[in-house]
Amino acid sequence: MIEILAAVAIAVAQLPSDAQAEQRVGAWDRSVELERAGDLRGARALLLAAWGSAPESYEVSVRLAWLTLELGRPSEAIPLYRRARALPGAGPEATRGLASALVRDGFAAVEAGDRALARRRFEEALRLFPDDADAARGLELAKDRPFSAELWLGGLGLTSSAPALYGGFAFAQARVSPTESLRLRAAYRFTLSWQERSSAGMGPGSRRNAGRSVTRTRHEGWAGVGLEQRTWRAEALGFGVFASGAPAVPGQAARLSVGTRVGALLDESALFYRTGTELQLRPLLFAWPTTSLGAAAGARVTRGADSTLVAGELGLSWVGPSVELHASGLWGKARRPVFLDVPMLVDVEGELWAGGTLSVLIPVSPALALGLAGELHALDDDGDSITYGSLAAGLRWSPRY
Repeated sequence: MIEILAAVAIAVAQLPSDAQAEQRVGAWDRSVELERAGDLRGARALLLAAWGSAPESYEVSVRLAWLTLELGRPSEAIPLYRRARALPGAGPEATRGLASALVRDGFAAVEAGDRALARRRFEEALRLFPDDADAARGLELAKDRPFSAELWLGGLGLTSSAPALYGGFAFAQARVSPTESLRLRAAYRFTLSWQERSSAGMGPGSRRNAGRSVTRTRHEGWAGVGLEQRTWRAEALGFGVFASGAPAVPGQAARLSVGTRVGALLDESALFYRTGTELQLRPLLFAWPTTSLGAAAGARVTRGADSTLVAGELGLSWVGPSVELHASGLWGKARRPVFLDVPMLVDVEGELWAGGTLSVLIPVSPALALGLAGELHALDDDGDSITYGSLAAGLRWSPRY
C-alpha cells in the first residue's frame, strides 16, 4: 500500500502546472508545422519553452534530440539521446538517433584534428550497431597512422633549342609519428638523365663524338621534424642537392599552417649556392568547404642576388573514399621552385612562367593506395623556350593502428 501511494505521489509531482499545461496545448503540432516550414530552430525553441530541457516524455525527448542533431549540433544531441534511452517506454528511435549523433560528432572531431575523441565516438556507435558502415569508415580515418611510406618511379623530359634531355627517377619518402603531435619525415630522389651531344662543329673528332650522349646523375635528400596540434602545424626541413659535375647545393625549408577548415599557410625555403643565397616565400590561404573538397590560393616570391620574381599559385584537392586528387597551378615568374608536400626542387635553368602538377591516388585497401603523378612547366632562359615535364607511378603504404 505504501509503495502504491509513493508511486501516485511521484506521478502527481510530475504532472505539469496549469501554466505549463496551457503552454503545451498545441505545442507539439505547432512544432511539427515549423519543422515542415524549414524553421528547425523555431521548432526546437517551442519544445524547450513548453517542456524544458529535460522532458519526462519519451516522444518529446527524442524529438528535441533529433531537432538538435538536424541543426548541426551533434555534441549537444548525444546527451539528449542518452537521456531519452533511459526514459520509460524508450524505443529504437533513441538508439538509432544516438548512433547517428555519435557518427556525426566523430567526423567533426576528425576535421578538428581530435582523433582520440573521434575514435571514442565511432567505437561507441559500432557497439550500438556493429554493421554501421559510416562508423566503420570513420574509425579507419580516425586511427593513428604512426608510419607511412611511398615509392614512385617515373620518367622526365626537357626540350629547348639544345638537344633534348631525357631521364628517369626514383623517389621514396617515409613519415613517422612517434607521438600524437611529433612528426618526422625523410625523402630521397635519384635522377639519371642523358642528353645527346650537339653535332655542330667541324674540328677533329666531331664526327666521332656526334650522337654520343652525356649521362648525369643527381641525388636529392630531405629530412624534417614537425609539431602538429589541433589548430596549427609547423615543420622545419633540411635538404641537399648533389649533381654530377656541379657543386653541392645545401638548403633549408620551413612550413607554418594555422587553421583547420579555413586558414593560412606559409612556406619558406633557402638555397645556398656558391654565388649567393636564393630565398623563397609562399603564402597561401586555404579552405575546406566540405570534408572532401579543399582549395588554396596565394603567391610565390623568389628573391635572388639580382632580382625578385613573383608568381601566383592555385591548388585544388579532393579526398574521397575512392579517390584522392591534388592539383596545383603556377603562373607569373619563379626560379627553381621548392615544393614541400612532396619534397622537390625543380632544378632547371631559366625562369618558370607557367606550370602545373597533378597527382591521383586510388586506395586498393585500407592501408595501400596506388597513384599517378605528373608535372609540366614552361620556362624561359634568355629567350630560349624550355618545356620540362615528368610522369610517375607509385604506391603509398600507410597502415592504421
